Amino acid sequence: MRNGPRPTVLRLSDSPGRGLVDVRPDGHIGFRSGACDPEEPTSWLALVGAVPPLSL
Repeated sequence: MRNGPRPTVLRLSDSPGRGLVDVRPDGHIGFRSGACDPEEPTSWLALVGAVPPLSL
């Protein structure tokens, strides 16, 4: 499966919880969090150079 320049979001309806896992294109976990705070994955993507740095 080839994805575009934007992340693909998948919801696991058979798994309880509110956490978040970002999987890299090579299949390894790049980021995980027990809470779903939208700023955390955005900060991680900026850290690895996938999106422009966040302005403060």
